[in-house]
Amino acid sequence: MKEINYYLVLEKRPGDNIIIDINKLDITHYYVSNSISEIDTFTSMFTLDELKDSIIRSNMAKEEYRDSTIKIVSDAKHNLKPVTKDVLESIREFQNDNNEIDINMKNKMLGEYKKIVNKIHSDNDFSFRLIALFNNAINRYNDEVKEKSYINKKIIFNAIEELPYSYSRRIYIKIADELNKRKLDNTRKLEKANDIA
Repeated sequence: MKEINYYLVLEKRPGDNIIIDINKLDITHYYVSNSISEIDTFTSMFTLDELKDSIIRSNMAKEEYRDSTIKIVSDAKHNLKPVTKDVLESIREFQNDNNEIDINMKNKMLGEYKKIVNKIHSDNDFSFRLIALFNNAINRYNDEVKEKSYINKKIIFNAIEELPYSYSRRIYIKIADELNKRKLDNTRKLEKANDIA
């Protein structure tokens, strides 16, 4: 099987993008290969703003690219969001809180998990059992949340960790996107309430 190469890209608009040589950035202190896990390990140490600052300081893009989107693309036409420090912080917050996993988040996690498990396992019975275990862990966590039971959340995240890396990262990014969307909605509601007051 041919090895797939991944690249960090700064995209101003579709078709207008710059491939970033990570090893020439002023924040890179070790060699980063073109594998998705190495690029994620690197980007997870920085926020999106820190990455953009370094790209501009290292003369790989002009200031006009500051509002551009950072992506990871590949030879095989993958188009992925990077795992940044912000994503990891959102995931850690989610792992450590003891709030109920609401229906919206549950459906997003379960939907993505189901898609991935069905794709990588040809045995339908085995896939069904894995999905049922994942779903039960979420339900049990929600039932026991008042007693601050963390064990079922551990089961949920262990199930995600057992997937191949390129798949588990998709679930993490989905969770982080949902959490960030909620934070933004809450900020807007707060700003609206302050304007009315």
